[in-house]
Amino acid sequence: ILVRGVIPFMSASDSLWELGIMIRASGLAAAGLLFLMQGLAWCADAPPAPAEKPATPAAPATVKAVEESLRIELKVDGVLEAVKPAEVVLRPKGGAALVVKKAAAHGQRVKKGEPVLWFETEKLDDQIVAAQQEVKTLQGSLRDAEAELKMTETTSRLDLQAAQRSKDQAQEELDYYVKVRGPRARELAENSLKNSRFNLEYAEEELKQLEQMYKADDLTEQTEEIILKRTQRSVEQAKVALKSAEIAHDRALNHDFPEDLRQLKEAAQRAALAWNRAQVSIPTALEKKRADVEKLRRDQKQAAEKLGDLKRDLARMTVAAPCDGTVYYGAGTRGRWQDAVKLAERLQPGATLLPNQPAMTIVPARPLQVRIDVAEKDLSLVRVGQPAVVALTAMPQTKLDAKVSRLSSIPVAPGVFDCQLSLKDQPADSRIVAGMVCSVTAIAYDKPKAVVVPVAVVFSEDGKDYVYVVQPEGKSERRAVVIGKRTADKAEVLRGLKAGEEIYPQKPAESQP
Repeated sequence: ILVRGVIPFMSASDSLWELGIMIRASGLAAAGLLFLMQGLAWCADAPPAPAEKPATPAAPATVKAVEESLRIELKVDGVLEAVKPAEVVLRPKGGAALVVKKAAAHGQRVKKGEPVLWFETEKLDDQIVAAQQEVKTLQGSLRDAEAELKMTETTSRLDLQAAQRSKDQAQEELDYYVKVRGPRARELAENSLKNSRFNLEYAEEELKQLEQMYKADDLTEQTEEIILKRTQRSVEQAKVALKSAEIAHDRALNHDFPEDLRQLKEAAQRAALAWNRAQVSIPTALEKKRADVEKLRRDQKQAAEKLGDLKRDLARMTVAAPCDGTVYYGAGTRGRWQDAVKLAERLQPGATLLPNQPAMTIVPARPLQVRIDVAEKDLSLVRVGQPAVVALTAMPQTKLDAKVSRLSSIPVAPGVFDCQLSLKDQPADSRIVAGMVCSVTAIAYDKPKAVVVPVAVVFSEDGKDYVYVVQPEGKSERRAVVIGKRTADKAEVLRGLKAGEEIYPQKPAESQP
């Protein structure tokens, strides 16, 4: 059978040589050796082989468009997370130090209202005592300041009125002096000087008359002499009085009257300036008093609020669980938890926690959801409402049906979008908890009957896709097609090609348009 079936298709030496090797490989050692030896003999004795004729070029291979089910899936890793975790965050209003006294264990199951975190209160108690004393002190200062403000409001009004009166009185004195008292004083001074002159004239005239009268008499009586002397003295006194009157008149005109006028003008100016200053300074001082009182009121209010905050902080030094659940140390980040061992160090007795940061999280057992990262290149494969299957890493046999409930519109990290999936049914197994990892298979596309071709046979030019369809006598037709979904090796043809049509996998050397 071997000789008749195989050898005719081989050259003599090659056929026997290769046939011997085949027989030997199959275990027929003796027969194989025989054929090998015979092949060597033929190599020595066989005539030269005739020259081979040129081979006819083989027709290019083709592929067919087939109708089959096209299913596109996205497989990513995910994590289970609680839908409504409750973070335990301390936000002390009074600035109380958060020194840990005791903390519930990581993984401990707790009920709503059950204490989970305790803090030291000794320093806080001291702060409350100091705050109470500050409130009392400010209350006393505020009472005094309000009473002083009330008195200042009354005295300010009186001081303004007094300044107004002083200004008016000074101006009135000046006006009266200029119009009445000054001219009258000048008139009196002039009259006084005139009277002194008149008195001197009267005295001199009287002396003259007496001298003439007594001169006519030859004998002068003793009485007449006395009268003459008295009259002479009167003349002398009148002269002295006139001199004094002249001096007084000169001083009054050149000194006293100008000085009085100057003083009255200065007094009027001072009173006017005092009035102007009072109009500014008195209301300003009053406003300052009011501002001081208002500041004390604010300080007293802030001190009272601080005292209230400290008392509320004291009440929060024992933290209760906000809901039923399990204690997780720290805060979950998109379903993933940090190292609980490191976080446990922050909750050791004597450790100080930073305010406004999650110390722990109470995680309800149910409901759960799934959190995944979607790469930007796979974004087109995910949509809200899309079904998916969740397989737990710890329980591969457990499958959970889910669907995409939310897809972020912006990246949460470079090239990464956040995605949440809701579970159709919550798992009944209590061993399934938040933080467990899983794999998610999202069904991006599922078409039972799709016309599919290899991706490599689809060519693109100017944004349009086309293929080369086999025609009779080996010809080809370049045909435009509409491509739908693509996988790594397949492309869906929506229009332009039917199942069963043959396509060239490469561009033919000659193709019909």
